[in-house]
Amino acid sequence: MTFLMPPNMMVVNMVKPILDQKSFEETFEIWKHKTPEIVRNGWIYWTPVSVILFNFIRIELTRIYVFNFFAYFWQCYLAFKVNQELK
Repeated sequence: MTFLMPPNMMVVNMVKPILDQKSFEETFEIWKHKTPEIVRNGWIYWTPVSVILFNFIRIELTRIYVFNFFAYFWQCYLAFKVNQELK
C-alpha cells in the first residue's frame, strides 16, 4: 500500500487520459489534480482497514472475505475518480 499505490495511481491517471486522446498538457493537469487526492484517500482508507484485518480478524479465510469487501468499495471509488471530469 505504501510503496505500490502511488506509482500505480500515477500510471492509471496518465494512461486513462491518453487513451481518451487528451493532449499531454491536459493529461498532466489531470495527473496533477487527481493523483495526490487518490493516494491520500487511499492511505486514509486502507490504514484503518489494515488495522482491522490484522489485529481483529484471526481466521485467514475470514480476513480474505473482509479484505475483498473493502476492496470492492475502493475499486468503485477508483472507477468514479478516474472517470470524473475536472471542473
